[in-house]
Amino acid sequence: MTERAEARIDPSAVARNCSRLIGRLSGGSELCAVVKADGYGHGARECARSALGAGATRLAVAAAREAAALRADFPEAKLLTMGALTVDELDLTLAADSDIGLWEEGFRSTVAERARANGRPARVHVKFDSGMG
Repeated sequence: MTERAEARIDPSAVARNCSRLIGRLSGGSELCAVVKADGYGHGARECARSALGAGATRLAVAAAREAAALRADFPEAKLLTMGALTVDELDLTLAADSDIGLWEEGFRSTVAERARANGRPARVHVKFDSGMG
């Protein structure tokens, strides 16, 4: 079977795109670069490095292991884990010092409980589903 497609990622293009987006922001807005699924298969580390170097202030991932991997590579970066998490994944996400996507009251209680148990504060981003998802 032959390959049908090949993706070539230019880290400088990622940086240029981030710079362009940042140039359009105002009012204290920040750029969060989504690098989930290994940078959509293009390398999370490389894409994150380019985005942060160009001025992105946050990195977003879908899963706890992704947050842990990025934390190891970027100890000062602000992280957001957007995906649904099990309790074990929640503990790993808290250990990675990542913000957590919050979508329901029951999960808020679980996050607060696990944060207390781990002796770490939890930072959350509230997801509001208006019916489109």
